[in-house]
Amino acid sequence: MNHPLKPDPMEQRIIDLVPLLVELGRTTDRSVIGDAQLPNSWDFGVLWKQWDRVVDGWEAAQVADLIKGLTYFERMFDRQFGSVPPVANLFRIYASMVDSNERDRFADWVLRNTVNDYTPYGTSNHGARSLEELDRKEDARFARKQATAAREQARFEDARSQKSMQATERLPNALRRRDAKAVAALIAKGADADAVGPSGQSARAVARDLGIEAWLAVDATGNQ
Repeated sequence: MNHPLKPDPMEQRIIDLVPLLVELGRTTDRSVIGDAQLPNSWDFGVLWKQWDRVVDGWEAAQVADLIKGLTYFERMFDRQFGSVPPVANLFRIYASMVDSNERDRFADWVLRNTVNDYTPYGTSNHGARSLEELDRKEDARFARKQATAAREQARFEDARSQKSMQATERLPNALRRRDAKAVAALIAKGADADAVGPSGQSARAVARDLGIEAWLAVDATGNQ
């Protein structure tokens, strides 16, 4: 005869706390949770992937009350959830139950009341305490990333340009040495065979005089 497994004691303790957290969310009355019932913040990790099951069949308003309760719990009882707050998973569930306006309205409430830098979305809120402020910070962060990317691209283009200029300067001498491999390598680096050097001649003119202009028609692998 098969017997059902006993629930994990810590998991059951957190599940038993859920109704009290809902009540805390509704009333903001700290006394609904006695100090003897307080778990550590990391104890909530036992339900990290089970919040869908915990709130199965709930109305959006009930899920909101639980989120509020957890938000108050973290602040009132000094239980910091860190970068893995249960609110993140619950907010995802709540967001799937309401329209975007209600979702954003409640996200703004969470930001105004939380002490956690990773709620309500599970990613850094950068210390924002309203949705409007978070949007501004995200826009500024995106702009900084774009500016950094632009600077990196400019540095890359400058380095490539420098490499091309150096290859252009070296190409005539490689032709005069009749060093076919060096010629191919320099062209692969972006050497401009038609640029006129200090001597007044282009590399193409040098190659034409030497009868090896065909060497300048190579691909990036050095094949003629």
